[in-house]
Amino acid sequence: MHQVSDELKENGFSINLVSDIIKRNNFSRKFNTLEYFAIYLVAEDLNITVEHKPYHIPGGNSVFIGPQKKVEFGNALGKEIYAIVFSKEFFDKT
Repeated sequence: MHQVSDELKENGFSINLVSDIIKRNNFSRKFNTLEYFAIYLVAEDLNITVEHKPYHIPGGNSVFIGPQKKVEFGNALGKEIYAIVFSKEFFDKT
């Protein structure tokens, strides 16, 4: 997760495979969005829990999750699911 944090501090945004983020997080699938916004591009079916509420996201969709949310990814390892994470400041500049 440090790589994502470093990219956010330097650039205001980060794009990574969710699978890679999970691996770098010692295979923990639980995250907090902190002060950042996240868009997940879901190419393959995904089960995700946001604030203790489960969702099934069919492949070919995107998901927006705002700041200060507890997120747990289900079956994301090895799947083509991208996280685009950005700060409010980055959004305001674009």
